[in-house]
Amino acid sequence: MKRTVFIPIEVFVREYDAKMLLAVELANAGFRVIIGRTTEVMEAASCVGDKDIYIINSLQKQVSDIINSSFSRNNMMFFSWDEEGVCTLNDKRFLRDRVNRNTIREMTGIFCWGNHEKELIESYDIESRGKVYCVGNPRLDVLGDNVKIQHKNEVDNIKKKYGKYIVVTSNGVLIDRELRYKNIERIRGYELSQDEIEEFEKMADYKLRTNQVRVEWIKQYAMENQDINIIVRPHPSEKTSEWEELFKGYNNIIVNKDYSINVWLGSADLLIHDGCTTALEAYISRVPSIICRPYNEEYYKCFPAGLSVEVSSYEEFSCFANTAVFNRNNDCFFTEEKSIYMSDYISLSDKSCSERIKEILINCCGVECSHKDSFFKWIILVVKWNMRNIRHNLMKYNDYKWPYKPSYSTVKKTLDRFAISKGGDGHKQNIRCKKISSYIYEIQTFSGYKKEEKK
Repeated sequence: MKRTVFIPIEVFVREYDAKMLLAVELANAGFRVIIGRTTEVMEAASCVGDKDIYIINSLQKQVSDIINSSFSRNNMMFFSWDEEGVCTLNDKRFLRDRVNRNTIREMTGIFCWGNHEKELIESYDIESRGKVYCVGNPRLDVLGDNVKIQHKNEVDNIKKKYGKYIVVTSNGVLIDRELRYKNIERIRGYELSQDEIEEFEKMADYKLRTNQVRVEWIKQYAMENQDINIIVRPHPSEKTSEWEELFKGYNNIIVNKDYSINVWLGSADLLIHDGCTTALEAYISRVPSIICRPYNEEYYKCFPAGLSVEVSSYEEFSCFANTAVFNRNNDCFFTEEKSIYMSDYISLSDKSCSERIKEILINCCGVECSHKDSFFKWIILVVKWNMRNIRHNLMKYNDYKWPYKPSYSTVKKTLDRFAISKGGDGHKQNIRCKKISSYIYEIQTFSGYKKEEKK
């Protein structure tokens, strides 16, 4: 039997392409892949998984709790990477907020963005040494020229519709603070101390004040450059309506959540961010980026800022924006110093991130597995999911992390694009995709299906 790799997708627009590419890589290597929304994939893994592989998005305390409660009867092998591992403000906060010792010890392997994160984890827990790997992140595999190939139609349509355009991203500055408190406490498993609340308030206040200035600069630039479109991309947790209200009356400022950020970067002239991974994605895609720093407060520093040009006044903002948009000279955005700085945080090599992950899984776990799924358990799961979907539809429930319900044809087209890029038309015909429920799919190669039938 094939060993199954369960791959949850937490935020659709952020992870869908990258994890579908990883699924193709693993399927071509002989694995069976179950991929989809986190809720359904986790339920499937805990119910039918045994001696299989589960890839988790975090090393936080809640992961250890989930493993001990939901997977206590399973002989699963857990691997993890932290989607936000490179964006924490400093090492102290990374170890406090993003890492838990018990979770680390539950892992068979840990995938890191780069050497800096690897060293932090190994210094935090000496028992992790030997199972922490620098692989980058599959999101890096779908940037730059890869986007223009895989999403040529979308990139071309965006360019045709908007012409020269700037992308503005948010790292959640408009999210309700009370909701953030509750989320942080849920992740950590304990209430915030008074000092932590004060630190949180200080940072939230700084981000809000900075964003207010940034919004005014964007408005002024939009007024002075009516022929330049500015695309505002809210954080998945933010309400689109709040950003639309901020830019009401500005015809060349458009709030748009469609597509993933890598598609927008495919033909963008400039990125304006406030400290998130989009700065890294822009740098690798060779899109100039700016981060607004109207207040000189040293405590608010993060890795993405080091890949961008920091501006502290509107004059600087306008000058660097014009430099990027009108292609006068982009050398200041892509310096050797920035590339050296990035190399410590991000692991890049001749092999893709997905290829490196595949090799680690094969070496650690192997492709074959003696366990066989229970057909009866799958039936129970599908009925449960369908009932939940009916209930959510009646309640008009909106999952902001999964605003789209990808159809079978959409998923199949995505897989075919990646399969062709990995090995030609023959591989396109070899990949097989089966829809299990609205948010979850099974992916493996044709030969894999034949083996299952023979057994």
